[in-house]
Amino acid sequence: MKSTKLTSKMLAIMATVAIVSSACGNKNASFGLLSDSTNFQQNSQPTNGKIDVLWIIDNSGSMDSSQKQMSAQMSKFMDLFNAKGFDYRMAVATTDAYLTMFGYPSKQAKFRDGTDATSHTGVFVVTPQTPNLSQTFMTNVLQGTNGSGDERTFQSLEIALTSSENAAFQFPRPDAFLAVINLSDEDDFSNPSSNYLDL
Repeated sequence: MKSTKLTSKMLAIMATVAIVSSACGNKNASFGLLSDSTNFQQNSQPTNGKIDVLWIIDNSGSMDSSQKQMSAQMSKFMDLFNAKGFDYRMAVATTDAYLTMFGYPSKQAKFRDGTDATSHTGVFVVTPQTPNLSQTFMTNVLQGTNGSGDERTFQSLEIALTSSENAAFQFPRPDAFLAVINLSDEDDFSNPSSNYLDL
């Protein structure tokens, strides 16, 4: 009981000292923070600006309006793409390139430089240095509507990239990113185990 009273007295004294100390302190007290800074360092590495783009164009009978709409926007697309400053290459194949798997001539898988309806450019892979770039590529992507109605985008992609017909073009480059653009109004019907052809 005695020790409890002693503790209470000690608490009272401490509280009094605290009050007096604060009352006697400088009323114009201020504080400041030390300056703080953090430095980050990152090793700069060049960004790979190489990109190879393969367009897979559906050339079946229902694609006339879709190809025309794409053609109308192609010049604008190429201008925007060129503005990015990429080191790019672009090639075109069709959704019926896979036909070479079923006895059609291997040239079916060759990158396209136009059709008989639009004439041929003679340029199978366009680059930023291609003369008349927009017009050349527009001719390449307009593939008409006489192709197979059995659209097989993924099989055609594989065939186009592995065909000996395209080996000389060195496409895609081993150190470039590969992008694939598919223009079609149908689902993919790829089926490597089936020789069904809807011609």
